[in-house]
Amino acid sequence: MYLLIIPNLNKNETSIENLFDQYLLDTRLNGKSFTTDNDFSHEKFYGKHVFATAVIEKNKDKIDFSGFNQIFNTIEKIQDDYKNVREPTAKTPIKNTAIKINGTS
Repeated sequence: MYLLIIPNLNKNETSIENLFDQYLLDTRLNGKSFTTDNDFSHEKFYGKHVFATAVIEKNKDKIDFSGFNQIFNTIEKIQDDYKNVREPTAKTPIKNTAIKINGTS
């Protein structure tokens, strides 16, 4: 089993949406602001599904996704490690080792 933790970007709580540029998170739709909260006023805010479809999907060709590179690189390391574990002469999997992402573990 592998665990991938989203990098904490100097915030108390981090969600994967925090890897997008701030201007995307600040996008207002019909006078509403984006929130990552699960329980919110639909009169004032829009949630993750609307953010994904109306902001990200709609602008995917213009968005810089490089904030996700840390995660993509870690996924590649996990895949490489898993491939090595699955081979008949495989080495022992990584145990009790955190893969560091941008100074975090």
